[in-house]
Amino acid sequence: ADSKKFIVAGEMETGGGALMWLRDKFLSPAGGVGERETKDPVLSYAALSSLAEKAPPGSGKLIFAPWLSGERAPVLDHYAKGAFVGINLNHGKEHFVRSVMEGVGFQLKWIVDEMKKAGLEIGKIHAVGGGIKSKVWPQIISDILGYSLHIVKDPENAGAVGAALMTAVGLGFLRSVDSIDELIHFSKIIRPNAENRSIYDSLYDIYRGMYKELYPLYQRMGHWF
Repeated sequence: ADSKKFIVAGEMETGGGALMWLRDKFLSPAGGVGERETKDPVLSYAALSSLAEKAPPGSGKLIFAPWLSGERAPVLDHYAKGAFVGINLNHGKEHFVRSVMEGVGFQLKWIVDEMKKAGLEIGKIHAVGGGIKSKVWPQIISDILGYSLHIVKDPENAGAVGAALMTAVGLGFLRSVDSIDELIHFSKIIRPNAENRSIYDSLYDIYRGMYKELYPLYQRMGHWF
């Protein structure tokens, strides 16, 4: 659509899928108990957000690594695996839910940090995807990144809309890629809470150290068979 522009992609293998995994495997009526018939409804994502709100920022020092399907960015590691580090007897469902949300935020920060190291300037952040509909997750991500999140209207369909708009540029219906900016609208802006910054900065340092310490174990496990 525009030969003078590039897309720089820092893709996580598992973002929102990590929360779906926790819900379906452990927090749903049949989760973790094997297959059985149940008439109980699956726990909603709104209910998960309410649970996460009950836990303090930092989830009582419970840290989640969202490498459930390996990882792509900022390190390419097919052997990486998910992990909860710091579990103690005081942790409940609310801590695990919030920890998953925070773990995704830490991975996003790692990606953003590597982009900045490569010389890319981070300006306004547009937030899209189903997870952005959560009451608490966008605030967690904003607090961890230290950037405001501009929430795009209809965030779940943003990918499809973006593809359609790029096609419109390629076919000549829109004059340029830059003209797409005029068609993007936002529902709200989430600004970082400075009070949580020191907590998340400290935990982020531990999060980065987790990968370094776990890497040799992942390599050994990956080469078993």
